[in-house]
Amino acid sequence: YRKRTKQLAAMTVHKYIRDTESDNWRLQVATGVRGGLVFNFEQGTEPTVTFTGTGQYFALSVAAEFIDPSTGEIALKSDGSTPTVARTTGSFLYAAQDPMTCTNMGVAIGGTNFGVSAFELNTAYEVTDLMTVNGSTQRSRGLVGRPSDGRGNGSLTLVDYDDVSQQQAIDSTASAQEWTFQATIANGDGSITLEAPKLQQGQYELAANGNFVQYELPYFLNGDYSDLAGDNEFTLTYST
Repeated sequence: YRKRTKQLAAMTVHKYIRDTESDNWRLQVATGVRGGLVFNFEQGTEPTVTFTGTGQYFALSVAAEFIDPSTGEIALKSDGSTPTVARTTGSFLYAAQDPMTCTNMGVAIGGTNFGVSAFELNTAYEVTDLMTVNGSTQRSRGLVGRPSDGRGNGSLTLVDYDDVSQQQAIDSTASAQEWTFQATIANGDGSITLEAPKLQQGQYELAANGNFVQYELPYFLNGDYSDLAGDNEFTLTYST
């Protein structure tokens, strides 16, 4: 992940659609897709990543069998000519693992453990369409960027706290101090770690949690730009 957007690569997205009546398939292809991500972690559920983006071009194939039974090739091709051999043998790079659920996680801000029930992170990238009269279509291209004050942002729900974490959450609103952030989820076989070098908390809000009080903590990721190569608002590390 990098904050720069000038040379941000685009994706080609393939979506297979099945006809429940004929049992045939269609292939929808979108090219030049760019956009933003939202990461969501909620107690007891599997973490999710939601992508919202816009493509430059898309096409829908004619209905056909998904795999040609005589050749084993995928019958639906984005360019209509290049054969794609269906994978029938071998194994994937990573061995099958149990799903990772948001349990037994470690969440720390400035080295202090926070007992949170949920948190999310929004990369805050959006696509702006450039509409011109110069091309064969209205849309010339799409640029991905942020508002002038845009930063990676999100919120944490603090439900289980001691004197230290409670005081830090309250004081951070006024001090505008930047903290390190780390959250790790694991399933015994692998782990995913989300880290940020400079998390800055916004104005907290109080909410009822049964007979007790919980804190809703908005935050912003400022990144470490002491080095031009450091564009690291956050890093996401997978390990097996």
